[in-house]
Amino acid sequence: MLNLFDDIPRTPGAYFKLLFYAAVSRLLRHVVPLFDAINTADSQNDAFTQFPFLAGYANELVTRGLEGFTLNKAESIWLEEVKF
Repeated sequence: MLNLFDDIPRTPGAYFKLLFYAAVSRLLRHVVPLFDAINTADSQNDAFTQFPFLAGYANELVTRGLEGFTLNKAESIWLEEVKF
């Protein structure tokens, strides 16, 4: 484990937020490949243009240490880390 959430209190509200971001991670994993399927040059940025609310959530995932991972790997890491 990477211990990405050591600074987050173990409260119901904080846990809900972590699960929400896990759902966002899963959504990104499904949305971005749709833009790959229509042969866009930069599928992730195109997805953020179409769905701008996702960009802020994706940035939060990056600030938590998931930069550079594939969407599949980032989701896997996030779900493993959420287990308190």
